[in-house]
Amino acid sequence: MKLMKKLKLLLSALLLLGTTNTFSQNNTIEGKWKMLNFDNTMFIFENGERFTYYCTAGNCDSLYNTFEAGDGNHIPGTEEYTVTNDTITMDYNFGNILVTSMVFSCEGNIVTFVDQNNLNYVRLGTNLNDCNSASLTEQTQNSLLMDNKYYDLLGREIKDIATYSFNSLYIKNGKKYIKTQQ
Repeated sequence: MKLMKKLKLLLSALLLLGTTNTFSQNNTIEGKWKMLNFDNTMFIFENGERFTYYCTAGNCDSLYNTFEAGDGNHIPGTEEYTVTNDTITMDYNFGNILVTSMVFSCEGNIVTFVDQNNLNYVRLGTNLNDCNSASLTEQTQNSLLMDNKYYDLLGREIKDIATYSFNSLYIKNGKKYIKTQQ
């Protein structure tokens, strides 16, 4: 019985620690975003709706700064989204739904949609030169977590998950799991 109490206490502590990711603690998808290297397209994420804006000529950032969500300058239609922890679920309509992890870097000014071939969005007005050293370090750390390998809680690679003990904690792609019998 004491072992079960200790296991529950350990699991509770790990889950609590897992919710305090230093890279995403104060980050939000809400706001104006451009895809990296696609300056002619801006997205506004606001209150569960994503609006899409295009710019065909001139200083797009100046134009984008004048736009507000739902102001009529966006293309017709929107995509609904929800965010749970670090996961965004976006309804592209007609049965097309995106579910992907978000990894924030550069103090919340860059977000990477991990399950979308690491598609990067940059918050409008962000100077990437101010971010490069910090975001490269963060992206390197985050990419090391997303290698589809299994690790024990001490960071040692588990070579064969099938032989790993039942009711033991392990880490895969930066998330903690408990191995259970199937």
